[in-house]
Amino acid sequence: MKRNILFGLLLFSAICYGQNFAGEDVELLNDKELIVKELPQQVQKYGYKSFYTDYNFKKRYAPNNYYSKYEALVGATFTVVSSEPYTNSNGDEKFKLKLESEEKGILFYDYNPIEEKDFVFEVVGGLEFPAGYYCGNLVESKDKFNGEVSVKSPILDGISFLKVKKSTGDVTSLFIQEVGLTENGISKGVFLLLENGSKIEKPNEKLKVTVNREGEGFLYTATIVLDSADIKLLTQSKITDYRVHIHDGSIKNSLKLFDYIKCLTTK
Repeated sequence: MKRNILFGLLLFSAICYGQNFAGEDVELLNDKELIVKELPQQVQKYGYKSFYTDYNFKKRYAPNNYYSKYEALVGATFTVVSSEPYTNSNGDEKFKLKLESEEKGILFYDYNPIEEKDFVFEVVGGLEFPAGYYCGNLVESKDKFNGEVSVKSPILDGISFLKVKKSTGDVTSLFIQEVGLTENGISKGVFLLLENGSKIEKPNEKLKVTVNREGEGFLYTATIVLDSADIKLLTQSKITDYRVHIHDGSIKNSLKLFDYIKCLTTK
C-alpha cells in the first residue's frame, strides 16, 4: 500500500511540476532520482527490457526468460550518474544511462530518446525545463533585397512557426502538414486542441494537397497567419492534437512547440 501511495505522489509531482520524459535532452536526467514504475499486469511476466549490469549491454540484470525479472526492479530507486550517447547495431542513436542504487548497485540502462512509452521511470519532482530552453533551435535569416528578418522554428510533428519582421509590423504564421491516404477534392479546415481545453478553429482555411513524394498518400498543408488572439492561446497552453481537413494527429513534442512560439514573441 505504501508503495502505491508513493507512486501516486510521484506521478502527481511529475504532472504538476514538470514533464517526466527528457527525449533527446537526456542531460536533464543527470543527478535526478528515478523510481521504476509498475508495469501493466498483462506484461509483468516479461519484466523490464533495458537494464544491464555491464557497460556494453551484454548481461541483463536479474534475467528471466525474456528480460529482467519484474519483481527485482519494480519500485527500485536509482540516481542517474551519467549519460552517454551511442549508436546501436541498427543505426539508432540512443544513450547509455549509468544508474546507481544503494540496494542494486551500479546498473546501465538502454535509453531510447524517441519512444516515451519505453521509459519505465518516474522522475522524482519531474523534469524542469527552464523558459526559453529551446530558443536556440530557432533559425534567423535576413532577406538581401528588402531587409526583412525571418525567424523560423524546426518542423516537429508536422508543425512549425515563422515570424517575419516587416516595416508595417510583425507577421507570425503557423505551418501545418498531415498525410492522408486519399485525395479529398477541395479540402479545408485546420483545428488545434490545447492542453487547457481551449481550441483554435480555422474551418475555412484552404489546404494545399500534393502527392507525398517521401511516402504513401497525399500531403495536406496550410500556412495560417496567426492573429493576436491565436498567439495568446498558443503561449498560454500546449498543443495536444490537431485536425487537418478530416485527418487527425497527436503532438509528441508539445513542450518544444510551446517554447518555440513563446520564443518567437520575444524575438
